[in-house]
Amino acid sequence: MLVSAPEIRRHIAAPDADASVVGPGRSSHAPTGRGPRLESALLLVHPFLVLGARTGALQAPATIFSTNFWHRTLVSWSLDSTFVRSIDRVKAAIAGEAVDRPPGGAWGHTYREEWSPEELARVTIERARRHGWDFVKLQPRATFFAEAFGNRYHPSGHRLKGPVLDHAAVSSPQDWAELRLVNQSAFDDQINALQLVVKGLGREVPVIQTVFSPMSAASYLVDRDSRRLIRELRQQPDVVLPGLEKIATALIDFSRRSVEAGASGVFYAISHLATPDAMPRHVYEQLLLPLDRKVLSALPNAAWFNVLHLCGGRQTVEIARELPVQVLSYSRHGRGNPSLAEAQERSGKAVLGGVEQRQTLLAGPDQAVRDQVREAVRETGGRRFLLGPGCSVPPRAKPERLDVMMQALAG
Repeated sequence: MLVSAPEIRRHIAAPDADASVVGPGRSSHAPTGRGPRLESALLLVHPFLVLGARTGALQAPATIFSTNFWHRTLVSWSLDSTFVRSIDRVKAAIAGEAVDRPPGGAWGHTYREEWSPEELARVTIERARRHGWDFVKLQPRATFFAEAFGNRYHPSGHRLKGPVLDHAAVSSPQDWAELRLVNQSAFDDQINALQLVVKGLGREVPVIQTVFSPMSAASYLVDRDSRRLIRELRQQPDVVLPGLEKIATALIDFSRRSVEAGASGVFYAISHLATPDAMPRHVYEQLLLPLDRKVLSALPNAAWFNVLHLCGGRQTVEIARELPVQVLSYSRHGRGNPSLAEAQERSGKAVLGGVEQRQTLLAGPDQAVRDQVREAVRETGGRRFLLGPGCSVPPRAKPERLDVMMQALAG
């Protein structure tokens, strides 16, 4: 069982610590510095008990040799380091300030658990604790935006397969005029899940809510036929844009309520749209960028950690300069995408990414993961940089490979 030890940590910080005092209770974070008398006493019991005390994760003998325990502990601390909170790492990365190491995190679908706010929260917390994420992106089922506007799905029942579509709300351009928010609970469930995650992890690990752009959400309403949606938008903007406006209004409310529930910001995903493969840049800026700006500009001031995610290859990363976000997320390894350093320069933002998810995090080998982590840190100098995958990690990826990612980041 887990035994918290705030008194141990307090006495480690004191130069005249009394090694006989060990108190129960929960902890938030360890103070810096150490008291040699107590450390020496702990080292007599086991040389790594000092590390467990500093992280608030001192373990009972039955579990002290757990692989996950040692990974979490050693990633967070070394005997020659001082404790840095995850939230401080993230804020330093956004500001371009020096920190002990860049923050790291990852995300991926858990298709079975995503149908329950409680189960989604549980598995999200378990993953964050196991891997030692510095930030958490909530990963709800991708269909919930469309569910709110009339799409109907049922669970696939398979851990590797997403929801199965039963009914699409938009089958013709004329349906956009009738589009309505008909399932508020689809939004409410994700806010409830986020609130549970924030409560479970505490305020020192920032949690951000996933929000699709209006056009990305709309693609699900036409059964993900993006080519059809783009064609109809360009040919009949007076028909499609009012529907997108309705989606944007709902997303603003969802985003605000998520921040009120404890989110530090949003992960705003634009999927395969901000690329010349979908439409010329001037068309995107004319038809869709105003909607993106409308949603993101409506965020409360408490939303300090807002990420723009550009999904796919050949992304126009300069769009980030036009939006009120702090971080750009994209796949460094996507076809035609810029390097991390180039993306920093072109976007004017901190960047999130560096590790390829569909092959490297899925199939490895482990050394390839380590090499990509180290190259990303080298390329950015470890500043204005958050380590993560280029997009959602496939559900078949082994959690041990994500352990390797964080271990490589820790040095």
